[in-house]
Amino acid sequence: MNLRNTTLTIAALAISGGVMLQAQPPHRGGPPDFTAIKTYLNLTDAQVTSLNELTKSERQASQSVSSDLRTKHQALNHALRGGTTDAATLTSMTQAVQASEQKMVAIRQQYQTQAAGLLTGDQQTKLKALTDAAALMPSVHEATMLNLIAPPAGGGGGFGWGRGGPGGPPTPVQQ
Repeated sequence: MNLRNTTLTIAALAISGGVMLQAQPPHRGGPPDFTAIKTYLNLTDAQVTSLNELTKSERQASQSVSSDLRTKHQALNHALRGGTTDAATLTSMTQAVQASEQKMVAIRQQYQTQAAGLLTGDQQTKLKALTDAAALMPSVHEATMLNLIAPPAGGGGGFGWGRGGPGGPPTPVQQ
């Protein structure tokens, strides 16, 4: 099996796993249990707890930057809708939005690095495969739209949907 087929297989498994998660009843009144990712990466409960704590810390760390970004976006939108044509003002406002967006990216990257540091080498390898599969999602979606692959059963309505087996991954169209 070559790298492309392996990556497509992982993408198909990621899709089917996502559909299986959607089929599970929603977690009411409590946090999700992350069954699929725990199983895929073989995460311990202690790792999940640490990852949840990091996520909470990230939300707290990014809260003020997020609020600032929202305010800057609103100001820029208000200026544009109000007909502001002063290039210097619009440039300054756009740069301020971009600076805040870069701060958000930096915070996200900092916490992602910390989260990945909680994983074993084998878990990081599996995470890389999952990341590679996620990059294929637009291609998988478009291939499904063109009826090249079928989505899992219960994939929703629309042309070309519903040919996959129950809970199974999308299947290639046979020629």
